[in-house]
Amino acid sequence: MRSVKDHNQDYFSHTASVLSGDAKAGVHALLDPARPNTAGKIVRESFDSPDHPTSVPICCAFDTTGSMCKVPRIFVEKLGALMDQLRNQKYVEHPHVMFAGIGDEYSDRAPLQVGQFEADNRLDESLSKIFLEGGGGGTGEESYSLALYFMARHIDMSATKRGKKGYLFILGDEMPYRRVDARTVKEVIGDDIKADIPTEDIIEEARKKFNIFWVMPSGTDHWEDKKTISQLKRHFGDHYLRLEDPSVITELLTAVIAVEEGHPMDEVCLTLTTAQQNTIRKTMEPYLRETGKGGPTTLDF
Repeated sequence: MRSVKDHNQDYFSHTASVLSGDAKAGVHALLDPARPNTAGKIVRESFDSPDHPTSVPICCAFDTTGSMCKVPRIFVEKLGALMDQLRNQKYVEHPHVMFAGIGDEYSDRAPLQVGQFEADNRLDESLSKIFLEGGGGGTGEESYSLALYFMARHIDMSATKRGKKGYLFILGDEMPYRRVDARTVKEVIGDDIKADIPTEDIIEEARKKFNIFWVMPSGTDHWEDKKTISQLKRHFGDHYLRLEDPSVITELLTAVIAVEEGHPMDEVCLTLTTAQQNTIRKTMEPYLRETGKGGPTTLDF
């Protein structure tokens, strides 16, 4: 498994630069959602290639606001190992991983940060550039809908052409705003859309490209908030997952993808410690029960 120490990689370099005054607070240029590619298009691409003929796009978008407390730092430290775990366990042969940060469009300097899909250790650089702003609007809502809009309309991937969906994991503890705000889309991404888009509609649009999972971590301000939980369950059903130990986020995402790719849950558990097994199986239990995926199991929840 990769770690900060193993790769001598400072995963908090941009945040540290902002705090020291060496960089301007806000989105790093490499993660600017309005930044066009060499063809002048605002898009993130996951394309097949001779080295990666069956690419599988995996997007991890996590809340960077203050209600998440210390959890975003845990995510940044742990998620760099995701690609290696998928490959080493042979769950996905050609993963393309992308990271994104979600803030608040009405109060934050970094309401949306979006990296590139990577298939090698350039992923570490992208992760290190996410600005952990620690802000938020204080309303119990954040700009998840804006992130979903970007994923729905600004991702181009070969998997879609092969009839396969990618994976989108949203890691957050609050509710999405009820609508994608047209003015915000213009300011942050540069698109002119005719009207606001209801969040339910943009979720359904994003689902055409992605299997979407919402992970709600403990240690956050809204972990026990009934209104938030009810709303997220309404939007995501059995794909709403409650994670009691944020430090096993990489193992959880790996397990979810493995099961979706047809691997039995018991097979996945063989790669985990007993403590990791217990946490991940408890987190995934509603999803496994409702979908019937993961195959027969020999361990009780």
